[in-house]
Amino acid sequence: MFSTTTNSTNDRIAFVLDNSFPPDARVQNEALSLIRSNYEIHLFCLDYSGKMKTREDYMGIQVHRYPVSAYYHNIAGLAYTFSIYHRLMQPLLSQFFREVNPAVIHVHDMQIAKAVFEVNENNLPVVLDLHENRPEIMKYYDHVRKSPGKWLINPQKWKKYETTFIRRSKKIIVVTPEAKKYYANTLNHNPDKITVVPNTVSRSFFENPRIHQPIIDRFKDNFVILYLGRTGLRRGLAEVIQSLPYLKKEIPHVKLVIVGNSKSDGYLRQLADSLKINDLVSFEGYQNAGLFPTYIQASHIGISPLH
Repeated sequence: MFSTTTNSTNDRIAFVLDNSFPPDARVQNEALSLIRSNYEIHLFCLDYSGKMKTREDYMGIQVHRYPVSAYYHNIAGLAYTFSIYHRLMQPLLSQFFREVNPAVIHVHDMQIAKAVFEVNENNLPVVLDLHENRPEIMKYYDHVRKSPGKWLINPQKWKKYETTFIRRSKKIIVVTPEAKKYYANTLNHNPDKITVVPNTVSRSFFENPRIHQPIIDRFKDNFVILYLGRTGLRRGLAEVIQSLPYLKKEIPHVKLVIVGNSKSDGYLRQLADSLKINDLVSFEGYQNAGLFPTYIQASHIGISPLH
């Protein structure tokens, strides 16, 4: 448990995340970086399980969790089709802002941004942290490409709102220099208000890794090609799987190790089965990030075959 004071301070920042926490490496890394610079970070997040602490000091991050049903998650994709998602979020956000009384609001991704702007009665400066180019990426989501999603979810409407929120925000944070160039040049936004914060790992990830020997032993006789991350089709793994019969001719002991998951896993497994190369692919599924250094050490090459 922790308590907050009622006086607004210039070093108090309200993070807003429309998901559970932990885990979220980007949110955590940014928060810890700001804490090291003597900022006070209060994080708004959701609890779909109803079993987590509503208030918690997590590594110095003051976490405020709001228990909600799975319904909130189910309608999130319709956030810019119908207003109900934002109406449900508004009272939770209002309560959070009243309790924290921040100097700055830092919104993680655009999904919840509309609700934030609507309850920002004191016109506090807003930092919009775009974890990805959501309007473009969602065109590849299975639930957007299939019925009824393709009729209900309009990426162009998301793009329109994204542009509006960028213009209303004090600062914009993006992940890559290419993203900054895209928003500055393609969408004609002021480059001076856009800052690049890449998704880098903490130093402890490579300075003090814990190695799990069973994983090393399992792949010691293979030439391991490693993929870490979500496995949606836009990540390019189908093409990598299709390349394996050709790679095997040059590298007899090749093995594609996929650490991560998504709704596309069934298709990827069927693809490997149809090509009769199940022995060349290891679907590891979701794994704790603490195992990533071990998978990296067990591999010969890492890939990021994004479309």
